[in-house]
Amino acid sequence: MEKNIIDGILNILTIDEFNLRESHIRSNRANSMGDALEKFVLDIFCGNHVGQSEETQKDNIDNCFSYIGNDSNPPDAMLKNGDAIEVKKIESRGSQLQLNSSSPHRFLTSKDNKITSKAKEAENWNKKEMIYAVGWVKNNILKELALIDASTYVADTCYENTFDTIKDTISEAIASLDNKNIKLSETTELARINNIDANGFTSLRVRPMWLLNNPFKAFEEYYTPNTDAKFNLISIISLNKWDRLSNSNQLLNKINDYDNLSIDDILLVDPENGNEIRAKKITYFK
Repeated sequence: MEKNIIDGILNILTIDEFNLRESHIRSNRANSMGDALEKFVLDIFCGNHVGQSEETQKDNIDNCFSYIGNDSNPPDAMLKNGDAIEVKKIESRGSQLQLNSSSPHRFLTSKDNKITSKAKEAENWNKKEMIYAVGWVKNNILKELALIDASTYVADTCYENTFDTIKDTISEAIASLDNKNIKLSETTELARINNIDANGFTSLRVRPMWLLNNPFKAFEEYYTPNTDAKFNLISIISLNKWDRLSNSNQLLNKINDYDNLSIDDILLVDPENGNEIRAKKITYFK
């Protein structure tokens, strides 16, 4: 059965260990804290837990994911016949997410020039919905995790449109310069300008550096963490997606088992067009 965002939430309910150094680095499953958070997120989606053999954990990963990414290209993972996942670690709760040259993604398409051929060929797919998994890690401890349906968090077309407009404006401005030796090269960045000096030794790359408010900041109107708890979870899922997930009732039934689990209806503003989005807000603390 394909895994989804609710599987991740259900598995978090069973976890007691949020020390990433203990759970992932000392066991040699991760090389760094960022890598450890990514492994933690993969584990909650596929149901890995402490006590399972290395072989069982690997089998679970292989059965759950069609693709596991790298540090240079989105996404960090793709669920088989399911969503793509982007994992981000912050060490200060108020920090923005550093997306670098990749704009926010509401969807991931197989035609995206920033993804690898391995991702494109991992399964038969054209378009995947996105999940942002953002963890606040303090002193090696995962203090707070956000699992966010990207359709409630980021826009779709406005980033590309803005990028293209700025790129065209830069090209027009460079063409109007007095230095006629300057030449523009084709690039996926905003611009690459060659032959800036008289000898043609110097070039200039103009790169986009995208930043995104983290979910704890973006959704602070709807969510206040329990500061006395050792761990907090916030998840926001559009009602459209919630109604399509086969295990949403399974999560609803868990409310009776966990006093610190709540599921509420909220209204959000669609970042793409400003319309209202009906969504489910899931919070949990331990």
